[in-house]
Amino acid sequence: MLPSKHRLRSSAAFGLTVKRGRKKGSKSVVVYVYEPHTPPLITTGGPRVGLVVSKGVGNSVVRHNVARTIRAAMRNVLEDPAGVELKETHNIVIRALPHSAQASTREVEKDVRSCLRRILQR
Repeated sequence: MLPSKHRLRSSAAFGLTVKRGRKKGSKSVVVYVYEPHTPPLITTGGPRVGLVVSKGVGNSVVRHNVARTIRAAMRNVLEDPAGVELKETHNIVIRALPHSAQASTREVEKDVRSCLRRILQR
């Protein structure tokens, strides 16, 4: 589980991040990053992350395992950014693709880092 300061919770924040954020994809995930021009006053503690794992990925057990895998990968990215320059105000949504059900945590982490690097290098 990600710490509460790193969780994206509201439906509005998810929608805004997906609609207005920049996105890049890989085999296992699509990553959206949005940096609000005027961050809310309650945004403290670091980038906020949300997950979208649809039924297209698999049944309930598979979706739960994929969500845990993505959370673990994102936790590693937050602890050791290595080439990924995340700001405290960033909102990040990670959408799992069907291939993520067969991917290892290491592969998912590599894909997430790659997508984040490509988005943030601008």
